[in-house]
Amino acid sequence: MLFGESAHAYELMSDSNVDWGQDLRRLGADLEQSHASQTLWILYSGSARPIDYGIQRRPVLGADPKDVHGIVAASVTALNSYYGHKFDYVKEGKLIRQIGHSILIYELP
Repeated sequence: MLFGESAHAYELMSDSNVDWGQDLRRLGADLEQSHASQTLWILYSGSARPIDYGIQRRPVLGADPKDVHGIVAASVTALNSYYGHKFDYVKEGKLIRQIGHSILIYELP
């Protein structure tokens, strides 16, 4: 691959090239195991519905940034393209893992 592993594709491109909702099922399973008892925020901008995968979390979109803390699951398209730099504060958190190739899990203070 020209730029390295596909796991890092989001660093160079996003939108439908990398993120088309394919990792929502993995995210739902991961959240059930890892963060079931924690408040979790989600930043997702695809056409698939997170609720269909058991993901019932607080939306980052529309929230006041000072209220967003704890665990944030963010799709790479929402972070890198749709909203410009609006959600850079999420990327300033600690990246704790990646779900598939299109969802990043951050921890914000």
